[in-house]
Amino acid sequence: MIALTVPTEQLTLRPVGTDLHLPVRVEHNATDGTVLSLRTRMSHTMQRSTDSIRLVYANWINDGGREAPGTNPITVSAAVRTVDGHDREATFGGTARVLLEPGGQVLSDPLPVHAGAGEVLISSTLVEVGHAGEKIPLGSQIPGDHESYGFGPRLILAEASADDDRLLVAVIGDSNAVGFGDHGAGTLHHGWLRRACEPDIAHANLGISGATALGSQSTADLRHRFALLREVRPDVIVSALGTNDLADATADADAVGRDLLAHWSALHALGVPVVGCTVPPVTAPPHASGGVPRGAEATRVAINRWIRTKPDPLSAVIDLAAAVEDPDRPGRWRPGASDDGVHLSTRGHIVVAGVVRSFLERTRSSQSHQHDDRRQDA
Repeated sequence: MIALTVPTEQLTLRPVGTDLHLPVRVEHNATDGTVLSLRTRMSHTMQRSTDSIRLVYANWINDGGREAPGTNPITVSAAVRTVDGHDREATFGGTARVLLEPGGQVLSDPLPVHAGAGEVLISSTLVEVGHAGEKIPLGSQIPGDHESYGFGPRLILAEASADDDRLLVAVIGDSNAVGFGDHGAGTLHHGWLRRACEPDIAHANLGISGATALGSQSTADLRHRFALLREVRPDVIVSALGTNDLADATADADAVGRDLLAHWSALHALGVPVVGCTVPPVTAPPHASGGVPRGAEATRVAINRWIRTKPDPLSAVIDLAAAVEDPDRPGRWRPGASDDGVHLSTRGHIVVAGVVRSFLERTRSSQSHQHDDRRQDA
């Protein structure tokens, strides 16, 4: 028996596992129509101890940097292998298989799985289509393989415990936020967000390769990521967009500014503080031509100057550009910060992670003081 998509519930859930299944921008964001089923195994390091997890699956694809509904219905079933080698089958509304319509999202039933902090769970996901010609969405690269892509859980969640007071940050960004260019720590696309947050800050990476402010400026454009945020309630949302908007040399500062404002406003409407980020350089490959600026460099300078004024509705700004831009050669990368002129290198991700970590630690300290003040007032 196949269950239809299960409606999302109003629960207090927190991310507990790493390696989200991020939509990626590849030549084909779905299978070619000849594959009727695909099984993907992914590893998830637990960020804290848990006795129960819930898996989130979605039927979405990356359409040139915008999240779009999958091309057809898919059927999903899943299991998780624990550290001791036992398999636990996931259910969705009490059934082992769930039908996800294009654009659909599902939250599994609680899955009794005990895992300690730092231990690794293995998810095994089987996704199927009914007929030849139908396509399966593709997301994260399969570890150890730089060409194959799979389909796995978007999030690994657990019900919040009374002692889980970790700061929860959600990031909406492009391929630099996803982690492209960082092949460190033995994983594909480790990225500055994981480097900044692990192991003690909860985080949800809602980035998508190729994303633009233009394509993320309304609730309709953000509907997939907003659906994910129904399952978790972040303490802060970081917006790290702009690089792809400025790739065109004719990009206009006023137009890009309007797109960013509309994007920030859509996030602000969730009632969560929104933090903006300045835009790193876009150059020719540094190793090949010295990293000559390209794209709309004058517009990028103007946009960053404006972002640093912390325009409404931003509550704060993280100056990513200053962290990786060469102060002696404006518009170019610091040595080693990028390998291709567009994406951060491993060194670049490490530098950005340090800046983001400092910001999040200040935010966490401020949040802790606010909680203490509330207790005293009570």
